[in-house]
Amino acid sequence: MPRSGNPIFPVVNLMLVPFGLFGTFVGAAVLLSGEGGEIWWLYVGFLLSGVLMLGGVVTNLVKWWRWQREENAAAAALAAAVQAHAAPHSADSYAPPATWEAPPAPLTTHPAPPPASWEAPASPAAVPPAAPSAAEVPAAARPAAPPPAPVLAHWTYTPEEWGAYTRREIKYRNREAFWIFVGFVMLASVMLVWQESADWGTSFAVALVVGALMGGGKWLIARTAHERNVATPRGEVVISPTALLMNGTYQVIQDHHFRFRSARVIEDERPQILEIGIEWPTRSGTATEEYRIPIPAGREEEARAIAHELGYLRQIGDPRRAGG
Repeated sequence: MPRSGNPIFPVVNLMLVPFGLFGTFVGAAVLLSGEGGEIWWLYVGFLLSGVLMLGGVVTNLVKWWRWQREENAAAAALAAAVQAHAAPHSADSYAPPATWEAPPAPLTTHPAPPPASWEAPASPAAVPPAAPSAAEVPAAARPAAPPPAPVLAHWTYTPEEWGAYTRREIKYRNREAFWIFVGFVMLASVMLVWQESADWGTSFAVALVVGALMGGGKWLIARTAHERNVATPRGEVVISPTALLMNGTYQVIQDHHFRFRSARVIEDERPQILEIGIEWPTRSGTATEEYRIPIPAGREEEARAIAHELGYLRQIGDPRRAGG
């Protein structure tokens, strides 16, 4: 899934280093030897291109390092907020206060009846019983407290819910990768023949290779996510206005580069799906991606409220959204 701190980002940049070194070395070597002749300007271009490419790589790596640190810190903060909130409201963490004493045991014999001359005392004014304190109420009987401020939702799933989601999700992502491959091959083949006047055989071969890389990359990402989901018998999702954690994996919703696009609840799937769409600019246009988050049973209204909240925060440019 897209994120500014994606590990693939430094790999792509490091692949440019040999080209930058080649341009810098060739340009500098020829210019220093004085063998450039009438095309000395060409070697100046080699030198400048190489230097700019290397400078760009260094700049991008520094940015990536900063973005990765920020995302890791944000993920840790979300996890810490959820854990701190969950501990006081967990049945496992509930214990009576240190000053608590067990109530006296009930009487095992009935007391003697009062004498005949005894009169019942006047009834005192009715006093409502005091409300039990939070420590006196079992955890199972307490209402669920709202999540902390930076968190919109914290969902956990039964093994059945999570298993159903992982099976449906891999089928959905496999179909998505297949249609990306087929659609690109068909469209690119026609465009190459029409705009570049290439023959059909060459156009199809080129489109097939590029389409296989695109569809195959999408399929590989889907398989990796599926294996990670299957390895977790019970899923856990944390949603905030700017990001979400799915089984500990940080996925950005809004930052300096990625923008929130839409959110909706898909009701015809089981479990139902909260779909959050994002977009980001590229050299060839705007790219999009959708996160598909399973909704636990009984939390459908909460999911609709989250979708509405995310859309509202986008409209007003909420300060919690970096770059919003």
